[in-house]
Amino acid sequence: MIARPDEMRFMKMKTFWADMAADWVQTQHMKKLFFALLVLVSLQVRARVVSDNQGWMNLNAFISAPRDWQFYLEVQPRFIEQRHDLGITLYRAAVGRTVAPGLSVWLGYGFIEYSHPQDSYEDRPFLQLLHTHAFEKFKLTNRTRWEGRFLQNHTPPSSRFRHLLRLQWRTPLAVPIAVVVWDEWFWNSNSIKAGPQEGFDQNRAFVGMGWLFGEEEKNIIELGYMNQYVNGAVDRRNHVLAGQLTVRY
Repeated sequence: MIARPDEMRFMKMKTFWADMAADWVQTQHMKKLFFALLVLVSLQVRARVVSDNQGWMNLNAFISAPRDWQFYLEVQPRFIEQRHDLGITLYRAAVGRTVAPGLSVWLGYGFIEYSHPQDSYEDRPFLQLLHTHAFEKFKLTNRTRWEGRFLQNHTPPSSRFRHLLRLQWRTPLAVPIAVVVWDEWFWNSNSIKAGPQEGFDQNRAFVGMGWLFGEEEKNIIELGYMNQYVNGAVDRRNHVLAGQLTVRY
């Protein structure tokens, strides 16, 4: 049966409007889907960086020994979760020897006790090269350290390099005040399952003031702000109130 011309026009009009309606519905769905994706991406971007206010205290002691030998002791508690909880306590000991003016090599061991979110520990032997050059008003320090990180319930150990560049400026004030600025970056040299991954690990940047005391003002109490950025599946940016006491015997 052959359709009449008026019926054919009606069928074409019906098909046209049906296609238009389908396109409109599809477009609305695409808009909603696109908007939902934008919201999801926005939330993911925001969730990639988690911030916390923390407080770190660092107690250091350098002890001189005969024939250019030195010993080093360190205790460092770190308070996290808005400085309410003790998250990490770090203990270090090392022996070093001066091999050239201002240059020393070190061999040491660190024990890290994690208290949050669950109790665990880490053994951390390290090798270190330390160079300090004193100018008239400035003291410039470079420290390169390799760490072997033996994490509890993780094998093989993680390996990490870190380098610190530190500048200390003795102000011309009558009181023994210094301005301290430093930056330290960390680089993982291997990857372990469910642990540190190869590549950039973190960066720490500090600015603060120091009170110099003792013979030749060789001891210092520092207080300032440190920004710590930690790379990971979820990146972290910690705002740290950092204090440090360094004494030399």
